[in-house]
Amino acid sequence: MSAWDGYHERPPDLDLGSNHWVWLVDWDPDLDLNPQWKNIPKLKLGEHAQAYIGHLRPGDGAYCEVLINFDIARTRGLLSVPDVWTVSSWNPITVTPDIICHAPTVFAQGQPPSGECGDHGSIQGRQWVPA
Repeated sequence: MSAWDGYHERPPDLDLGSNHWVWLVDWDPDLDLNPQWKNIPKLKLGEHAQAYIGHLRPGDGAYCEVLINFDIARTRGLLSVPDVWTVSSWNPITVTPDIICHAPTVFAQGQPPSGECGDHGSIQGRQWVPA
């Protein structure tokens, strides 16, 4: 049984080591249904729009995820995202800046989620490098 069982229908695209895995996401809207995006640049071969980074949470070891958005021409200015990560290499993947997971950790009935995962590191040469 894998840490991500029940969260993903397929195995990760990349195993970064140190209990960190990556699922790459492409953004390719149906242009017949979304004609407003007919002039957006095409995805380059091997390029992706986003990535889910699954990891074991510091402290309690529970499975957690953070989503990062890559700074690529196809989505630049189209998606309303506060932060983007620069890919200096797709193979082996290297991204900047550091990644910090802000996912909540405490879920009490009738209360807003609280706490913060706090997992912090970077992806360099297809490896997770803890901060």
